Amino acid sequence: MSTIVESESRAFWRYALLTSSAIILAYMIGEYFKLLDGVIAAVTAGISVQTTFHHSVKEVVWQATGLCVGVMLGLAASLWLPGFDALVLGIAVVGGFILARTLRVSTSSALSVVVPIILVVGAPNFNVAKLETRALSVLVGGVIGILISLLIKPGTPASRVLEETSRNAEHVADVMEEVAQVLPSEQITMEQTREWLAKLREVNQSLEALREEAEDALVSVRWSPLLKRGELESVVEQVSITQETATTVTDMIRDLYLSYVKQRSMDSPPLPSHMAESLATVLDQTAEMIADQAAAAVLGKPAAPADPEVVAAAAAAREETLEKVKHAESPTSFIVGAGLIRDSEKIETILTAVDEEEEETLGHS
Repeated sequence: MSTIVESESRAFWRYALLTSSAIILAYMIGEYFKLLDGVIAAVTAGISVQTTFHHSVKEVVWQATGLCVGVMLGLAASLWLPGFDALVLGIAVVGGFILARTLRVSTSSALSVVVPIILVVGAPNFNVAKLETRALSVLVGGVIGILISLLIKPGTPASRVLEETSRNAEHVADVMEEVAQVLPSEQITMEQTREWLAKLREVNQSLEALREEAEDALVSVRWSPLLKRGELESVVEQVSITQETATTVTDMIRDLYLSYVKQRSMDSPPLPSHMAESLATVLDQTAEMIADQAAAAVLGKPAAPADPEVVAAAAAAREETLEKVKHAESPTSFIVGAGLIRDSEKIETILTAVDEEEEETLGHS
């Protein structure tokens, strides 16, 4: 959890620093050129900076659209109702909200449609001269916001998500290796289990956030030339694979600990050393399979299965261990061994199912 909190803190301060820079830059440009208004440019730049480039582009498009409609309504109202500045502004703002509703803009983005209208139309004795200055200031602020948004999160959403997903898969593999090291010693404690589950919980939370980011980018493909549908679809698939794997490992560790608790409460004999060592080998091979599949992921290509040699090595280790599990001296040892082998097989299915799906697709085509 601490890693997630630290990451969120860094992301917040990066966003705050860059947004402040955008506001200051827009204000300086607005004050330097006589045709601009520094305050309006600064406000627009501030609301235009988003955590992703495509979100920023979308916000600025809404601003420009709302500005056009609001200004036309404001000009018309000012001619019909001269001297009634508040009423003129009210008509323009209501028109902006009607436009936002017509375009099915989200509630948060609706404000981006209305704010530029307030900045441009909401001036005492609204006239064409003020319109030009304020509208141009809004556009300058929006452009600065878009450019600064490129720096909030460097790289494309697809590359960022894929890199973080591979890193999370490595964390899952590391946990598997730790379990494999502890298994022969019969020293699986409550504290150790909590530590493993905490790491996996952090991984699952990270993967869920990554999935949301990738799916959001997939929906927003039309807003940015940096977004490519094929890349994002393959990334979403890879995130799903890693999520399923992490969930399976989480269940495996929880079941393993409960089995040990039951074993101790029933005074059952511990796992025979030869069986424990064989099971540790199975977990090691499974961990290697997880890391290998994640490392093979390539941006823009469908999720690749784990290396056949690695998969074969894991299958051979399971087959050899299964013979020992079948001859376990106690029911508890059998349950522990069979459970670990079952989870290893499930992970293999997750990591190789992509290959089968591709073959089916090619066969249909």
